[in-house]
Amino acid sequence: MKLRLALLAGALISVLALAPSALAVPTGGCTPTDLVRDGHPLTAANIALPAEVITGPQNAHGCDIGVYVNVSDVQIQSADVNTARYFGVAVNGSSGSAIIDTSDVHHIGDVVDAPNVFGGSQHGIAVAFLNGATGTIRDANIHDYQKGGVVANGTGTRLDTLSSTVRGLGPVPYIAQNGVQYSDHATGLVRDNLITDHQYTGCSKQQSRTGSCVYYESIGLLLLNVEPKDIKRSLNLYRDNDKNEFVWPSSSYANAFQ
Repeated sequence: MKLRLALLAGALISVLALAPSALAVPTGGCTPTDLVRDGHPLTAANIALPAEVITGPQNAHGCDIGVYVNVSDVQIQSADVNTARYFGVAVNGSSGSAIIDTSDVHHIGDVVDAPNVFGGSQHGIAVAFLNGATGTIRDANIHDYQKGGVVANGTGTRLDTLSSTVRGLGPVPYIAQNGVQYSDHATGLVRDNLITDHQYTGCSKQQSRTGSCVYYESIGLLLLNVEPKDIKRSLNLYRDNDKNEFVWPSSSYANAFQ
């Protein structure tokens, strides 16, 4: 079965072997974490302490992650997290929990040396809850990311995404973005959000029929390898996405790869 979702070019965004970028080798002020991508530990500008309240500018220039959380009860309030290569905020593992409240997360991806120019490498997630992490995003402004706005991935991961704006780059030819993704048995609530501007123009359906390129779609809200009833959805406003919602439940996902 050939997939044409923005997320998939062979594997999930959260677990695929991401292509190394030529931009932004981590420099001073970046600390290695236990989160590994591309065969090396990702570095973070700020590694949170238990119950820490993080506010204000969090410029991650040269680092892979802006704020890394693998401890409990972290609050990210009125913060501005920007210019990390892989993740703006990454909350990882069953011990990781965070509330992201009234914060901006933006310019995540290969933008360190060219702040308004992104690339096609399949990384650059503004906010990710991974591997059993839990928490809430509310009243956040998430925008200008390379691959995706919000990702909740993995068994035991629970994330409520509430009253936030998740805004992609609009029509672009070099990468198929997703706004909000829940995958691999993650659960949670997605309510009262604006999810907008996810459009891939790199290959039209007509062009794909000639074999000259592969047609993909960018998705506003992607539910992949989850039980749909475990993701409560209401009052979300979608604008200018190739597809507003796509649901691929666990049962049919497993069958597709047999």
